[in-house]
Amino acid sequence: MTKRTITSGVGIVAAVLIASGCGGGGGTSCTDECETLDETRCYGSIIETCMEDTDGCNVWSAGTYCDDTGQFCDDSSGTPECVFECSDECSTDGESMCSGTLIVTCGAGADGCLDWEDGVDCGDTDQLCDDGGDAPACVDGCEDECLPADATQCTSADVIETCAVGSDGCTDWVAGTDCTSTGDLCDDSTGTAACYTPCTGECDTEGASQCSTDMVQSCVLESDGCLYWNDVLDCSTTGYYCDDSLGDAYCIRPCEDECDTLAATQCGGDNIQTCTEDMYDGCNYWVDTTDCTTTMEVCDEGSGTPACVPRRILVMGDDVISTGWDEYRTALSAAGVTWDEWNLDTSSFPTPTDLAAYHVLIWFDENTLIAGDSDCQVVVDWMGLGSRALFVNGVDFMWDIENGSSGMGENNLYLLLATDYVGDYSGTGLATLDGVSADPITDPFSTTGLALAGTSDSNGDYADATTGLATKAAVYGTGTGSGLGNAGISYYDSGTYKTVWLGVNFHNGLTDTTQKNTLMDNILTFFGF
Repeated sequence: MTKRTITSGVGIVAAVLIASGCGGGGGTSCTDECETLDETRCYGSIIETCMEDTDGCNVWSAGTYCDDTGQFCDDSSGTPECVFECSDECSTDGESMCSGTLIVTCGAGADGCLDWEDGVDCGDTDQLCDDGGDAPACVDGCEDECLPADATQCTSADVIETCAVGSDGCTDWVAGTDCTSTGDLCDDSTGTAACYTPCTGECDTEGASQCSTDMVQSCVLESDGCLYWNDVLDCSTTGYYCDDSLGDAYCIRPCEDECDTLAATQCGGDNIQTCTEDMYDGCNYWVDTTDCTTTMEVCDEGSGTPACVPRRILVMGDDVISTGWDEYRTALSAAGVTWDEWNLDTSSFPTPTDLAAYHVLIWFDENTLIAGDSDCQVVVDWMGLGSRALFVNGVDFMWDIENGSSGMGENNLYLLLATDYVGDYSGTGLATLDGVSADPITDPFSTTGLALAGTSDSNGDYADATTGLATKAAVYGTGTGSGLGNAGISYYDSGTYKTVWLGVNFHNGLTDTTQKNTLMDNILTFFGF
């Protein structure tokens, strides 16, 4: 409570009275504003004093202005004074109460306001302050050990304790049921302590798996809080078996070994493969371990041990004059490769041993193929070594071998080319052999065409045409030949060998040297160069 007394006064303006006096004289009179000289009072925030003015009257005169110091005028004590404003902390002088362990009493402070003043500290005597009686007093007491009453908890020994009020009026934990006496445990996770019977789990790690015969089982957390094995998948329904030898359980397909000797090697295409045991099913498989193509090489077993070796090219021709041979030499030189030559006019057909050292065979003939079944079979067997590539060309080449007997060398070679002969005289009257857009071998000739000589039997009029499994890379256009719309160039990738067939003579059936160089480079690129 704020105490502030303000005494108000109203100045009296002295009336000027004109009075008739004895003797005919006159004068001025005034009225006193105050009675006792030097008397003081509060006038707002000003301390005024009763003084006599020049007229001889008593008037109030301003003295101290309390608001100059942030104070106000207070005359509650009988003598006006400037004081600071304050608020009472308590209402009744002499009132007392407990504040923690302190006994505090209400009394007037130096500012004139009522404040709580510290008295006796009961804590000094290890007592409590109690103001529940007529007056605060220090008493011996207790403190609650738990709240609220009737709350429960578990001890580390699995005993249920209850919060209870003792004879001293304070609460304390009281031991109750011992859960271990019945083989149970105590749990208070829900807020209320209770005994429960622990479950016995079947597994230790949630999500772990195992095999039960051919059943895959998973470790699952059940509603009782324990882990159990649950059936997940019966491998036997798909003909598989369950295997957990590596930790986790899987359905494994029964397997057969692809190879017998671990660490043995072989060529698989252009990869060196190693016989490796599979970590899951335990069977041996051929696994690619080295890709020879990354170094522009091929896998070769000629030495007895598979190894990455540079591709070797053999150029083999028959009945072709030196100027014809020069056309191949020019194109191969432009492609930046090296090669060996085998002239069938002066040498017999290469043996399997001769041919085994090479990975690419470029084989051409002027018109009629001289090689028979046995020679053609050498080439067939060579292609069966893997990572081999064959480029054959010449008029009547396909006409010669498509007539071979089933199961014999010529027919076997014909089948490996994966293209079917449909007729000769295909280039009669034609100026070009049309390429195919976006084809890796003939795209450059899809708009211009490959220029054909088209003037004699050896340079195009007798050209063969094919269709079938191999990719059609160039076609015969409008003309009088029998191969209209069929392939004049085809290529095939079996996965273990590659072939390219050209239905006209490369050396004199095609007339543009630049085009021939490009064609040869594209064919070699298809072969892996």
